[in-house]
Amino acid sequence: MSVKRIIGLPGETVQITGGQVKIDGKTLWQGDAPYAVSVAGTAAEPVTLKEGEYFLMGDREASSEDSRSDKIGNIPRERLLGRVWMRVWPLDRIGFPGRGGFTVK
Repeated sequence: MSVKRIIGLPGETVQITGGQVKIDGKTLWQGDAPYAVSVAGTAAEPVTLKEGEYFLMGDREASSEDSRSDKIGNIPRERLLGRVWMRVWPLDRIGFPGRGGFTVK
C-alpha cells in the first residue's frame, strides 16, 4: 500500500507538458507556483479518465511509481482505500493537509 495524491478525476484529461501538469488544459498550481514535474511518463500524451478512474501521483514525482507508469496507469475507484487527514512528516509541516495547496488555473 502507498499514499498518492489524486491529480485527475473521472471525465478530466490530464497531460504533463513543458514540466507542468495540465488538467483539462489548465495548469495545476501548488501554492503560488505551477506544480513542476520532471517525468511525464504516459501523461506526455493526453490521458482522458473514464467514469470511476483516477490519476494519481506520488510526492517524489521523479521516482514515484504512479499513474504515469504504464505498469500502473489510471486507478479504479474500488482500489482507493482511504484518505490522508493528518500529516506527521516532515515535522516542520505537521498538521491537517486539506487539499494540499493545489489549484487549477
